[in-house]
Amino acid sequence: MNRKGFTLIEVLIAVVLLSLAVISLGQFMGKFQNATAKATLLSTMTSIAKERIELIRGDPRYATLATRFGSGASADTTGFPGYSMIRRRTIVNRDVSGSPARDRTTVTVRVFTTTTIVKDTVSLTAVIARP
Repeated sequence: MNRKGFTLIEVLIAVVLLSLAVISLGQFMGKFQNATAKATLLSTMTSIAKERIELIRGDPRYATLATRFGSGASADTTGFPGYSMIRRRTIVNRDVSGSPARDRTTVTVRVFTTTTIVKDTVSLTAVIARP
């Protein structure tokens, strides 16, 4: 028997194997893209929180940190360029208690998403002592 070419069954098996490979690759690419987008979002949220803490640390008016950054419109901000679903909350607590007396301010910046699709939160805390 002299064969030239492929039989129909061989072609069908090859098509099925190729289809499985393409479907698996597509699923992998979807998961990879989702993980990359989530990592980018978390990185952006971390940068937003760090920038806020550094802004507060750099303010020379130590006595008014709680009123300047811990209340009002500056304490709760929604939407950042390119990321309208990100929200940032700043909590500033000044502690002047203790024996011996101490004066320190605890700053907590919480950055989270406002969508139900992506539920991520970044929370950073820094303690600033009176200069």
